Amino acid sequence: MITGCSKKDSGIAGKATIQISGGGITNFPSASLRFISDSINYTNSVVISSSDVLKEDLTVTLDVDDAARLAYNSSGAGFMYDALPDSAYLFPTRSVTIKAGEKAGYFTIKFYRLKIDQTKNYMLPVTIKDVQGQTIVDSLKTIYFHTVGNSLTGTYADSGSKTEYAGADNTDPINNISSCPASKIIIAADSITSVLDYADLGSFGWQYIITYKKDTNEFDIVPNDVMNGPTGIQPGSFIIDEKSYDPLTNKIFL
Repeated sequence: MITGCSKKDSGIAGKATIQISGGGITNFPSASLRFISDSINYTNSVVISSSDVLKEDLTVTLDVDDAARLAYNSSGAGFMYDALPDSAYLFPTRSVTIKAGEKAGYFTIKFYRLKIDQTKNYMLPVTIKDVQGQTIVDSLKTIYFHTVGNSLTGTYADSGSKTEYAGADNTDPINNISSCPASKIIIAADSITSVLDYADLGSFGWQYIITYKKDTNEFDIVPNDVMNGPTGIQPGSFIIDEKSYDPLTNKIFL
């Protein structure tokens, strides 16, 4: 009597290779968390990087991999990072389905700025853990979500005013009014760059881009793309007469 077993056909020659889009140390900068609001949704993909196409759905399992953070810190490749607190992110679905005949599946992580001490460096590595017998690209299996501390971040007491002018040459002052909320939050973009709402127009996307280099005490500020855009300020009209930052008292003057 002859016996045997039947195996499902995966539809590929060999095994498909799986990786995280933007994964690996070479793509480390692209995984920087740049907060321009209180929370951000980061959607990323798991992809089949080989030419193979699967005839059946593939489930890829992901998980937070703190060992990858420790390995990064030990490598001396850059800043030292603390583990991102559990309260600072929401990662509800840790499995991704790549549909039959397709090349990618997607996952989303939500990050909360207010739960993060933005003066510190944090990392949340996410790693492919299982690909149902397919092949994982080891160098591209982990994406290193991270945020770098910035010395300017925080809530500031705010005061300011604006003067309105009349006449074709805008030289006749007619009104001087308060134009700023009582407090504002400076949000870190990276270790030296921050964003700050312009006057009371932050809800319209008007923001300053602030650069501060702590080592050299260099301080600069420019309008963002929205302010410079077609619905923003007139070209050439943004002029800073005075600017200063005092790191001892954390006072910014414009």
